[in-house]
Amino acid sequence: MNYTQFLPLLELTLSETVEQKTRLRENVKIVNGDIIARAKALHDAVDLACEILLKFTGTTMCKEMKRLDTHEQDLMNIINRITVEDSEENICENLCETIQKNKRNTIHGKDGVLPEIHRLTEFQYVSVNFSVGQLLNDEFMKNLCGSIQMYHITPPSSILKNRRSTVPNIRLSLVAEFRCEGQSLPANVHAIAPISDTEAWVCCGWGSNEIELYDTSGEKKVSVKLDINVNDIVLTKNGDLLVSSYNGQTIKRVDQSLKVTTFAELSFFSRGMALTDDGCVYICGAERNGSSGPTTGDNRRNVIAKFSMDGTLVSELNISPHDAHRITMTADKNICFSDYENSNKRQIILMDDNGLELSRYAGPTHLDQDSPFYPLDLTCDHYGHIIVSDWNNDCVHLLNKNVGFVQFLVEEEEGMQNPNSLAIDREGRLWMGNATGLIRVYNYFSW
Repeated sequence: MNYTQFLPLLELTLSETVEQKTRLRENVKIVNGDIIARAKALHDAVDLACEILLKFTGTTMCKEMKRLDTHEQDLMNIINRITVEDSEENICENLCETIQKNKRNTIHGKDGVLPEIHRLTEFQYVSVNFSVGQLLNDEFMKNLCGSIQMYHITPPSSILKNRRSTVPNIRLSLVAEFRCEGQSLPANVHAIAPISDTEAWVCCGWGSNEIELYDTSGEKKVSVKLDINVNDIVLTKNGDLLVSSYNGQTIKRVDQSLKVTTFAELSFFSRGMALTDDGCVYICGAERNGSSGPTTGDNRRNVIAKFSMDGTLVSELNISPHDAHRITMTADKNICFSDYENSNKRQIILMDDNGLELSRYAGPTHLDQDSPFYPLDLTCDHYGHIIVSDWNNDCVHLLNKNVGFVQFLVEEEEGMQNPNSLAIDREGRLWMGNATGLIRVYNYFSW
């Protein structure tokens, strides 16, 4: 085998490795800055809370000390008054009965002394206590201060699609199953982008502007909100994400530090995306003059555009009347997409990079299916197969590189209702999301 053919790929990987060192330094610098900023914010918040508490205790003490001073003075006054009146009573003990009676009336409250004694002896005490609040354990500090989120990004290698000279036996086995969090109603998983064999970025809920990183246990690791309604997600070879919008003309880039920038401004409304072996990305979509219109006509042009990784337009194919929804690259470097040319009949189209149609697939001709073929997502595996989700028939089709039917990879009996998004991770496993927020990961080959 002539290994010199891999020299350009190795040199590119070397360049990306050197760039990754710079990105990592910048990434850690940003994270450290965020940690310091969070610590300062917490210090400021704690200082403010402390100031408010101390102000409250100081104000409370002043108010209570004033009340106590007043009460003390009132007590001294009543004591002095009673003492003086008692002395006068001793001096005048021999006065007439009338005077004594009047004095007894005075002592028993006719002049208000007894109610005053009652008031002063029913005294309210105020106690101040500090509650320490929640214990400063690890979980509390994590919620309060934040935590480090780390994930390992393993972009696919260009040589994986043909890493073995033989095709394995097809034997489906479920590896993992989980449901997207926070969905009160069934929500469609319409984009999946694995970053390793255990983690993938997901968008769940049509119209959502959020992407979330899940692992195979179903734990949501992190999420990112964008200012677009997400359509599709792809992982680039340097570990960044590209995100398209179904109702926008902008592709967003999410880098490894989760910073969101604009990758490219388009002349069309974007749909699916697929990476090429020469370090570019294909983006399919529809360019139209008006806000709406028929699938074909003068007001609409359906395109597949090729962009370099710096967001520069390289080339553009006018594929009308075909209407691409999702797109993938085959082992022979051909373009394959799910086609919505005819709203009553959907199909898979295979064409070369010049736009010449090579073949098409509209479902297995020798098998009867309950409903019309309705392909949504598609992807290409390491062995040249093209894998297509069939929404209407609750199954997944396995095709050869020429879009010929091989077999059903996932059948209706698997219970995966309305399968939609598909993706292959680095280990060759199939990630699949459906209309109810359910995600499954399958091994489907054995040796």
